[in-house]
Amino acid sequence: MIRSAKGTLQKIGDGASPEVFATIGQVRSVAGPTTSATVQDVTTHSTAGNWMEKLATLIDPGSLSFPINYDPDDATHAFATGLWTDFINLVERNFQTVFPAAMGYMTYSAYVTNHAFDIPVDNVLQATIELTVNGAITAANGTLA
Repeated sequence: MIRSAKGTLQKIGDGASPEVFATIGQVRSVAGPTTSATVQDVTTHSTAGNWMEKLATLIDPGSLSFPINYDPDDATHAFATGLWTDFINLVERNFQTVFPAAMGYMTYSAYVTNHAFDIPVDNVLQATIELTVNGAITAANGTLA
């Protein structure tokens, strides 16, 4: 069944044990992760015909980005406690992307690798956050346990 993406949550872990995830507030849209396979050319002189042969070797977990309506009162946004602090201190955190209506989720570890403010004089103060995933992405249908 096709469903709306409205209600998808982008969450960040606190690093504790057990880990507690906080919803990043005011997320407008999520793009990614842009996961791709590294492909090597394995064509040899003995390869039949004129076709290249290739081998997928490693998966690059990629990155994802999302614009937020910036709210300095939101702990996940605030300079002292939020994504900006993780960015400037190069902190690796666990994240979750949780789809609505129990459709599924992805969990992964990532760094904040870009934090770009958009400060229009006639519109909403926003920031676009980029996460670069480190390691495997776990994806499943259903709800988180």
